[in-house]
Amino acid sequence: MQTEKDTLTDEIFGKAALTAIVIGVAVTLILILQAGNESYSALYLKPDSYSNYLDGNTISFIYGVQCFETKRTDYNLRVFLNETQVAQKEFSLGGKGNVVEDNISFEVSPNTVFPVKVSLLLTANNKEYSTHFWLKGRK
Repeated sequence: MQTEKDTLTDEIFGKAALTAIVIGVAVTLILILQAGNESYSALYLKPDSYSNYLDGNTISFIYGVQCFETKRTDYNLRVFLNETQVAQKEFSLGGKGNVVEDNISFEVSPNTVFPVKVSLLLTANNKEYSTHFWLKGRK
């Protein structure tokens, strides 16, 4: 037989459990909605667009940027040969899913000592993204 005290305790625990469930569902919904607003960009090199061995003095490759930012975004791409900047491009992409792919070519000094790191550094919305490949020598 339940006493009045037991009934009151059951009511308190029941209300506390219901409140915890409601709060849990609300927090879960907030986290799911925020995850959908994640903002970032993707920088990549087209794998078949470059060689690790230089033919002549000109290097050429195709890079790509895919925008997953929540608004139109300005990009600054800098290309380095080891620590020396050899190229720079600025461009904008609007909204999620937009992509740019472009070719970059530049001359490499005949006196270059191999291996040489070719680095791409992309800056957007105070974030940096990078990728690289190595030039191992001449053909």
